[in-house]
Amino acid sequence: FWDQWDFWIHMFNDESKLWDMFNHQHGPHKMGSGYAVIYFVAVLTDWDLRMESLSLIIITVGTTLIFLWVKFRLFQKWHYLDLLIPLATMSFAHYAIYYRATNPSLNVIPLLLIALIALSLTAKNHVIRSGCLVCLGLISTYTGFAIFAAPILLLYFFTEIVRCLLYDKNRHRYFTASVSLVLLGIGFVSFFYGYKYQPSNPKFHFPHYMPWEYVVFLSKYWAHFFDLGRSRSFAFLTTLIVVVVFALALWKYFVLFSKEDSTQRIRICVITFLILFSIAFSLNLAVGRVSINVNQGMASRYLIFMVPFWIACYFLLLEKQRLVGTLLASMLCILIFYGDQRFQTNSANELTTLTKGKRAWVEAYLEYRDIRKANEASNFKVYPWEWNYDLQESFIDKMEKENLGFLKASQ
Repeated sequence: FWDQWDFWIHMFNDESKLWDMFNHQHGPHKMGSGYAVIYFVAVLTDWDLRMESLSLIIITVGTTLIFLWVKFRLFQKWHYLDLLIPLATMSFAHYAIYYRATNPSLNVIPLLLIALIALSLTAKNHVIRSGCLVCLGLISTYTGFAIFAAPILLLYFFTEIVRCLLYDKNRHRYFTASVSLVLLGIGFVSFFYGYKYQPSNPKFHFPHYMPWEYVVFLSKYWAHFFDLGRSRSFAFLTTLIVVVVFALALWKYFVLFSKEDSTQRIRICVITFLILFSIAFSLNLAVGRVSINVNQGMASRYLIFMVPFWIACYFLLLEKQRLVGTLLASMLCILIFYGDQRFQTNSANELTTLTKGKRAWVEAYLEYRDIRKANEASNFKVYPWEWNYDLQESFIDKMEKENLGFLKASQ
């Protein structure tokens, strides 16, 4: 469906190798480790995309468990408000990543990588921690929007080197951080070998003609996780919260800069990483999509990348261990639950229409064996760009010959 016809090109080409899939560029990012999910689920299920959607849900559940594990490692106890974590990661706010053009490289696998990086930051052995961060940073560089984790980790290793020089005086830590910085730096630079910038927005222009719309875009995007992005007052309040939390996390990071592997320092490293990642993605999203319109940030497929930020906010509030912190965390939990219910209600008609449209198109195609006639008969398209229909026809021929996907179900 839709973009899948483009990035599945290696699945239709028997000569494609695993590296071709891993290094495949789709829009501004690459597919990376997400293509492994596409490939293995497709092979195991004869290209059943419903199973791929299910696999993404399973991965999201796994990511939720990892975030819960991170929380326990940071605080060494459970709290009833830990419910906020599954509410955020499995919120219906990002429903489209399971029901539209499923692409594990774009959303689900990047979030999993972010959770694994956060978990790695909790390791007290600096060699194990650095090794895991380098490996995950390299994979993240090539996997969708997880690429924004790599510059943050490079900054982390740089600050570790500075800290070793100023305070720690530990040669082993200095050597480990230096080697990690070099290895991850080489991996990050390698991403751009043969890279061609391909904005997914045909109207892309930077800087935007009306630069103040970047702020409007961001405020709407940040507030829309609760389905309140259309409220100007709430969007302004959310923007204020994001700025304050960002400043607070950086301040605490530098206050604890001289500490070694204290619980507080490990905690603030995780919190700062999660916040920086969400903000880095937000800024990139604003640059790439605002030229379409200021409401583009409300697309469901982008909202999942605010999950790390709100989990980090929860961790900050838990540090207080006071009535105010508990009350604010409770309010955040209620807001996420409210947004989840709103998205379920508001998306019901859209999802029903999408389901009926797909089924109608398949039935029409099986009757006419022609893409254009199927489009006309069903009043629905599974691929929008007509200049590529000849290629798409060849793809469908392969599916029919090898008894795959919806053509398997028809026989």
